[in-house]
Amino acid sequence: MQQQLTTQSILNQLPISSELRDKLLTRLETGDDDTKFYLEREIWDIYYSLEDMNIDAKIVENLEKVKAGKADISPDFYKQTVKEVDDQSKKEKFQAIDTTQIEEVRSRLQKLMN
Repeated sequence: MQQQLTTQSILNQLPISSELRDKLLTRLETGDDDTKFYLEREIWDIYYSLEDMNIDAKIVENLEKVKAGKADISPDFYKQTVKEVDDQSKKEKFQAIDTTQIEEVRSRLQKLMN
């Protein structure tokens, strides 16, 4: 059975400090409706941005394989690449994201706390 993706599960997967995670979770639980809405929207936006980064990285990786002659490109290249990322994401979230991207995520989440 596939685990349901929630705002809390996204926060638990993000590469942020436990202190920041706890502050965000507290705000989600105790904030007014506007605060909760804003935080949830931002967290989901970050999630989708990270997913897009993973897809972009996989596209580059797969194109390098094509360039090296280790793979062929097909009409459903993009669709297959997205499926690979989805399959990988089920196993490990946000593992292939570089340090700069992680810092951007942390900075964006920290701004939510101010």
